[in-house]
Amino acid sequence: MGNRKMGIGGETSVDPEIREVEAAWDVLVREPGAAWGRERRIQSFEDLDVWQECRALRRALTQLARGLPSDEKFRLSDQIIRAARSATSNIAEGYGRFTYKDNIHFCRQSRGSLYELIDHLTICLDERYLADEDFRRYRSQCQGAIRLLNGYIRFLNRQSQGQPPNP
Repeated sequence: MGNRKMGIGGETSVDPEIREVEAAWDVLVREPGAAWGRERRIQSFEDLDVWQECRALRRALTQLARGLPSDEKFRLSDQIIRAARSATSNIAEGYGRFTYKDNIHFCRQSRGSLYELIDHLTICLDERYLADEDFRRYRSQCQGAIRLLNGYIRFLNRQSQGQPPNP
């Protein structure tokens, strides 16, 4: 199977050096909890469940960061906000790339930012800026986003190899 590239008007053409990221442009995905056959079209990175989950996490952690002591404003608060923004931004940037390889690269960067957030949350816990229950909730939300991102990366890998997604 040859590599594909977007042509004029959206048609695909064979190109030995680049493959269109079909999964990122116009892919069918199953609604969470829905049976196969009840799919929806992804037309923007904003439609991706993983981006939506990371966005919700970013919003929650931005509020947490704003509530940290003022002496953490340019240290821990800034790092939390940057890592949370990086998680969504890298998914968006990868979606806009033309190859599966590039998209996967940016998704892996996003995954690194999510793990970085878990470390920042651990610091908040250790410094007693965060209660145990809140730490567990935020950490669980980070882990859920990581699971979704790992699934999206697996999907992109399968698409890049010409394999159908796992049901």
